[in-house]
Parts: sequence; C-alpha cells; structure tokens
Amino acid sequence: MKLKDIKEFRAVPAVGSDVNRPTPATFRNMAPPLPDELYNQYEDDEESSRDKGKDHFITNIENRTIENKYFRKVLYTATNCQLVVMSVPVNEDLGEEIHESIDQFIRIEEGEGKVVFNGVEYNFIKGGAFIIPQGTKHNIINTGHTDLKLYTVYSPPNHLKNTVHRTKADAERDKEHFDGNADTQ
Repeated sequence: MKLKDIKEFRAVPAVGSDVNRPTPATFRNMAPPLPDELYNQYEDDEESSRDKGKDHFITNIENRTIENKYFRKVLYTATNCQLVVMSVPVNEDLGEEIHESIDQFIRIEEGEGKVVFNGVEYNFIKGGAFIIPQGTKHNIINTGHTDLKLYTVYSPPNHLKNTVHRTKADAERDKEHFDGNADTQ
C-alpha cells in the first residue's frame, strides 16, 4: 500500500479552548492510523535510513525517537529544515547554545527534565514541546531516571546530512555544520 492509496483522512477538530478540546470518543471516530508499511520505508537498517535529501520522508517519528540510542542522529535534511532524533543520558544535558540564524522545534517523546531559555528554567515531561527562536540561549537537561528521548526540527538545517554522534563528547568534537546543500553528504 502506498500513501497515495489512502483515500480518506479525517482531521482532528480545532482546539481553541478547553471547552472545544476533543474527547477520547472524538479520536475513536477518526480514520485508522496509516499502515506500518508506509512508516517503515526508511527504517533503521544502515542503507534504507540514509537521508535522501529533497526526496520525501515518511517515518513513525515516535518509534524512531524512542528506539534511537545515539546522542544525535540526523534523519532527514531538506533545503529549509532538518529532522534529528536525540537521546540524552540521565543527569546530562544538550549543552547551552545559541543559534543565531536557526529556529528550532523540540518534542519530548520519553523522559523528563528542564529546559532553560535565557536563564529561566521550565520543567517538562513526556509530550512537552518547545519552539526556540533564533538568538535564544537555551539548554535541555535530563533530570529524570531514564534516557531523555526527543526529536527536533531545525529551520534551516544545523548539521551535515547523515550526521550521527554516538555521544555528547563526539558532538562536541565535531565542528562541522550544514553546508547549505541538502544534496551533498
């Protein structure tokens, strides 16, 4: 089955306030999830998970994030955005940084911790999400009892295509960043 063969998608009702928040019954009436074969087109064998550049990318991001064992793994790089999964060990952090020309979205799939924006700390748990505008000093710290699993979308890309950092130390040694070309390795 291909994505184009799926003929019906039903959108989740708009959420404008707690009064309009969907109930569990709303979700039971939605179209079923996409079949696994659509998600598994780029699963984690070494060759098929390689970033295809400007080609489309389909994956089960929750599974890919939770199964990731690396500090950082770039899954997909396009001209204007990049998808990266990360695993942060207990009592470690991403490292304080500022992206001068990159906006970043982060979603927590597993674990808990705190995020620091310009010196102000906020606690988060699984399901938390943040947008980090360019120029914001930020850090994410794992304060939980399990590895912190997250994915992030950079816009524009931040790392070279197909980057894998097994540990934070590997990431700190690697000074290479996105070269502006999603077609190159």
